[in-house]
Amino acid sequence: EYNHFIAENFGECLYSAREVSSFMVGMSSLLFWICCQTPQFFANYRRKSGKALSKWFLIEWFSGDALNLCGCILTRQLITQFATGVLFVVVDVTM
Repeated sequence: EYNHFIAENFGECLYSAREVSSFMVGMSSLLFWICCQTPQFFANYRRKSGKALSKWFLIEWFSGDALNLCGCILTRQLITQFATGVLFVVVDVTM
């Protein structure tokens, strides 16, 4: 028997406790990443500046994240991997 909630909401069929726990670890990774980036995002927004970050560093970082997202799309990766790629690109663009 698979987990119906995850299947209906994320399109992944997870049958074993190991698969469900792996999914939950992946989702918690996204949550932790969001929690870690949020203070920096708001600090930059309040200051209306991201001058502490090098332009070339940001370009390189964005390029890596964008290519990672492209790879996820082209190879039809799991929703958690796709969501992570989207999150990284969105954070890159907004920083």
